[in-house]
Amino acid sequence: MSGWDGFREKWRRHVTCVAGVALRDNMLHVVGLEWRNEAWEASFFCHVMLQAPEAELVQDLAEKTACLLAEKGWEQERVVFALPEGMATVFEESFPPGTEPEELQEMARYEVEARGLFSGSTFRAACAPAGDGLQIVAAVAESQLASIYEAFLSADLELWGVAVPPENFSLLCEGDALSWGEEKLKIAPQLLGEDGTFHGWDEGASAAIYGAALMVQAIHQPGLVFPFGAVQLSGWACGRIALAACAVVFVVLATLTSWDAYAYFTAQKDVRQARSDLAMLYGDTQHMEEEREEKAWVEQHDAALRTLTEEAGPAPAVLAHLGRLPVDGICLDKLDFSAGKPLILEGEAVTFDALAEYLQGISRDTAFFPNGPQLRDSSRSDKSGDGETIHFSLELDVMGKEAPWLKQMVSRVLRSVQAMSERDKLALALLVLLWLVAGWWFFFHAPMREAVEAMQVESAQAHAQLVDVENYRQQGQSIEAAEKAQKERHQFLMKALPLELGQGAFIGGLERLAIAKHLLLAGVQPGTVIARPDGLSELPVTVKVSGDYFSLLDFLSAVSSGQADGRFVIVRGMTVEAGRDGGPLSATLSLSIFAQGKG
Repeated sequence: MSGWDGFREKWRRHVTCVAGVALRDNMLHVVGLEWRNEAWEASFFCHVMLQAPEAELVQDLAEKTACLLAEKGWEQERVVFALPEGMATVFEESFPPGTEPEELQEMARYEVEARGLFSGSTFRAACAPAGDGLQIVAAVAESQLASIYEAFLSADLELWGVAVPPENFSLLCEGDALSWGEEKLKIAPQLLGEDGTFHGWDEGASAAIYGAALMVQAIHQPGLVFPFGAVQLSGWACGRIALAACAVVFVVLATLTSWDAYAYFTAQKDVRQARSDLAMLYGDTQHMEEEREEKAWVEQHDAALRTLTEEAGPAPAVLAHLGRLPVDGICLDKLDFSAGKPLILEGEAVTFDALAEYLQGISRDTAFFPNGPQLRDSSRSDKSGDGETIHFSLELDVMGKEAPWLKQMVSRVLRSVQAMSERDKLALALLVLLWLVAGWWFFFHAPMREAVEAMQVESAQAHAQLVDVENYRQQGQSIEAAEKAQKERHQFLMKALPLELGQGAFIGGLERLAIAKHLLLAGVQPGTVIARPDGLSELPVTVKVSGDYFSLLDFLSAVSSGQADGRFVIVRGMTVEAGRDGGPLSATLSLSIFAQGKG
């Protein structure tokens, strides 16, 4: 093939291999179908016994399939899985004769919904002729298909679809071919014996061939198969086209990059004279530069303080919020909270009605408890001696809890890409290439051009700096006010983030603050110093106090606002327990203080 047709054919690809997989009587059958000599033929048969428990059967099946295909060099080929008996709902139904195939599929779906087989859950349905004017209808839950797809995806296999072989589907081995009615499927010559016939036929392989043969149209009739995406046996070779496009883009980008580099070094040479002129102005601008350094130091430590503030857990807010949810007949005995973990509440209720009312009150507070309460345990007991009470334990997510979404998102993206046609995949590849070019433009070319332009005008900026120095001298009182405010901020940051951790001063500040808030400081236990990646040192401190609820709330608020010796403190967790016989609350607080450098 030559000319335009030959050129066009170079950029197209065809499906030439597909593997069929089936499980029958705990025996895994894998069959390879390959396009040769203008026809499909069975190129290999293999099987292995599975002994995994039922809960892990599909995952074990996918992993064994990946191993068998890797031995044949087919690990990159598409796979069609024939569902074992019992995994799909199958029944026979009569439909009006002469109905179009698309209408038959819709009628089959309506019939499954009418029978209520999936109780409102999403499903897929297909139908195939069964003879005598009947149709075989098969239906599979969408969630079941998704779990099978995930199992094959985790085994690095591309699952093209699943099939439901009818009970009457059985291939006959006739010499060098497999037959089913008028359909014929050749067997690869290397599998035939010396007499030209195939002697290794196993009836379990019929189910494995069924779905794969339907997908590639080796069996030319409707069948019970559920593809995971568009079924195209030929299309554009998006890999070749994308590679050619990448080569062209690489040449263009290399040329532009070379030009940018030439312009950059030329501008750098031209600006050397301007830099020598600017160096002579250093003596006049020294005071201005010192002020800028001081401003940069303040901004850096303000940023560190903001980062630490974002890490702080809402422990005071949790305690205050629970105080606004009183319910008669509810007594909280214990509270356990750590940043990033669920809040655990333990207490006693007079009746189950009181417990239900308390749960409803928390459920209505969706702004602070977005996921509502989860009752971990409730039991009737008589430990207090005042009659039977209901002991309960709750788990709550405070201000939401991050979900493990990354793996699910990647799986959905891969599944969406697999469902695309070859033309759509090519469009996606070109779009990604366009994004790469845009990234080169915005993150290399544009900054390089800006650097060149900056160098070209740097000599002119020397005179602008002279003007800045003169203006700086004439500003007078406004400069002094700015320096005073900056010094005050510097002193505040030195207290919040001192050069040394200063355990003694901090403990003394805690003691004075506890006394002021009418709390008893029962114990202070410093932990091991932690070197943080942002250059700060962190010292965990466990503090035990006792007192009433409002004193504890005031103490937490004061500690969080820097009233403990002026230090910035993070409350990373707390455990609060009620005292016996109405005694004071006992609280264990997990605090962290910080210092610059190694502390």
